[in-house]
Amino acid sequence: MWWQLTVTLVIGLSCAVWSQDENAEPSLDIMARSTPYEVGETKAIFCKLINLEDGDWLNPAGDVVGTRSAKNKRIFVEKKKEVSGLLMPLIINKMEITDSGNWTCRSGDLAETIYILVGRKVVMKARETQYGNEGKTARFDCEPDGFPEPVVQWYKPDRQPIEEHDKKYVVHTKGRNRQLEIKNVNHMDTGEYVCKVTQKTLSHYTDKTVTFIVNHSPVIVNPETQEENTASTEEVFTLLDRVKNLTCNAVAYPLPDFKWTKHKNGYDYEEIKDDTVAYSEGGLTSVLQLRVFNESYLGQYKCTASNTHGHKFIIFDVRLGNKPNPPDVFAVVESNSSSISFNVTCSSCLLGRLDQGYSDPQNLAVTGYKIQLTMKPTEAKPDDWDAALTFSFDIEDVEDTIFTPTNLTSSSVFHARACSVNQAGESEWFYLEGDAVTSLGITQTPASIQHLYVIAAFLFSLYY
Repeated sequence: MWWQLTVTLVIGLSCAVWSQDENAEPSLDIMARSTPYEVGETKAIFCKLINLEDGDWLNPAGDVVGTRSAKNKRIFVEKKKEVSGLLMPLIINKMEITDSGNWTCRSGDLAETIYILVGRKVVMKARETQYGNEGKTARFDCEPDGFPEPVVQWYKPDRQPIEEHDKKYVVHTKGRNRQLEIKNVNHMDTGEYVCKVTQKTLSHYTDKTVTFIVNHSPVIVNPETQEENTASTEEVFTLLDRVKNLTCNAVAYPLPDFKWTKHKNGYDYEEIKDDTVAYSEGGLTSVLQLRVFNESYLGQYKCTASNTHGHKFIIFDVRLGNKPNPPDVFAVVESNSSSISFNVTCSSCLLGRLDQGYSDPQNLAVTGYKIQLTMKPTEAKPDDWDAALTFSFDIEDVEDTIFTPTNLTSSSVFHARACSVNQAGESEWFYLEGDAVTSLGITQTPASIQHLYVIAAFLFSLYY
C-alpha cells in the first residue's frame, strides 16, 4: 500500500539521519548558545557526544556535576544513549544568579564551554506622588533591584535627561538607590520626574514616575504663555460701552483665593463682589468682566491671589483707546472642501504684532482680525450672525494678509464678514461681497467657482 511505503521511507530516512557513523571522528557539541536566562527558570542544556564513550559537565568552579540524586536535586546531569551518540543534558532547576558563569562539557581531551548568564529583571513601583515646600530640598528614590546592574537615568518634566554637571538637580548613588535631589524648590519644579531603568543584556526596560507637587505661594503668570508676570501694573485699553475682560491668572498650591478691588493713589478703596467676577474650573484664573458704561469706570483694578503660603497681586490700569478702522479689503483667495482663505487688509490702520506693545491710546495698532461665517439662508431671511462661526487671527507678519478658517463643512455656501482688532476692542464689520463656498474636495479659486456655476446651469438646462 502507498501509506506503508511512506512509513517505510520515513523510518528509513530517520535511521539514516540519526544512525551513528562509526568511522566519523569523535566529536563533542553543546546544542545551545550563550543567552541570558531569568531567575527561577528551569533549563536543560544538551551536550552531544559522537563516537565517545562517556563525558562530564563541569560547573563554573570546575567541579563535576553529578547525576540526579537526593543530594543533586536542583542541578544534575542525565546521560542518554541514542543511536546517534550520547546525549548529556545539564538540568538546572529554578536558576539562581550564582549559577552564572562558564559551564563545560568534557570528554577526554575534547571540551566545549558555554557561558550562562542568569539575570533578574528589575520590578519597581510604577508611580508615586510626593509633596515639597517652596525653598526647601526634595529627594526622590529610585532603587532598581536587578542583575546585571541596570543603567539608570532620571528625566525632568520637560523630558530632558538630568546631566551629571547640573547644579539644580543632583543624582546621588547610595547602594542600588539612584536618589534625585532637587535644590531650592520653586513652583517651576512641579511636574512628573521619570526614572528610566534599562537592562540591555536582558532586553528589559521599566520606569518609575514621581509626580511632584510643590506647596508654594501664588505666582501671577501670563494666561497664554504661563510665564511669570513680574510687572506689578499692566496697561489695558478699552472702548466705551463695551465689556472688557480683565484676566488674572495665578499658579499656586494650595489653590489661591482671588480678591478684586478698585485701586487709587496706592490704596484699595472698594472690593468688587458682584456677579461680574468669573472663575475657571481649575481655580487658577479669575476674570473681572468690566462693563465700561462711561469714563467713571476707567482707572485701576487690583487682583490679589493668596493662599496659606503668601500672596501676589497685579494692577490693571484701564484706559480709553481708539476704535480701529474696519478692513477695506476682504476677498476670497481660494477654497477647498474644509477651508476658505481670505485676503484681509486695513490700509488705513497701523499694523503690528500683539507682542510689539504699541501703547499710544489714540493710535493703537491693529494686531489681528476676526472673521465670521454664517450659512447662507435658503429663503429670503436675514443672516443669523448670532449662530455664526467665529475665527480670530493674530498678525504674525504685516506683509502676510491671508487668513484661513478651517474645519468647515463641505459643499456649503456662507456669508462672511470681518473686523479689525486692537488692544482696545473691535472695529465695525466689513461684509464680503458675494458668497464664500466650500467644495466637495477640489481646490477652488473665485474664477473656478464661477466656472462651476456656469457648468451647473448648463447641465440644468439640458436636463429640463
